[in-house]
Amino acid sequence: VIAELRQQLSDFDVSANDTVEAHRGLLAALFSAQEFAQFELHLQSYAFSEAQELLERAAAKSGIWETSG
Repeated sequence: VIAELRQQLSDFDVSANDTVEAHRGLLAALFSAQEFAQFELHLQSYAFSEAQELLERAAAKSGIWETSG
């Protein structure tokens, strides 16, 4: 799910919103409440690059995703 969402955000694919809705509980667990609220605000305003950055940071912090560099 994380890789799929990351790809959607990278592609500026509006279906990223549907992915977040379908997996809200899983994704919310990656973030603090404040971070998840910020992530959702980025999605709602189609700021996908910013949302992707937050997702990658949260996933890396959780040990799910390795950052490159």
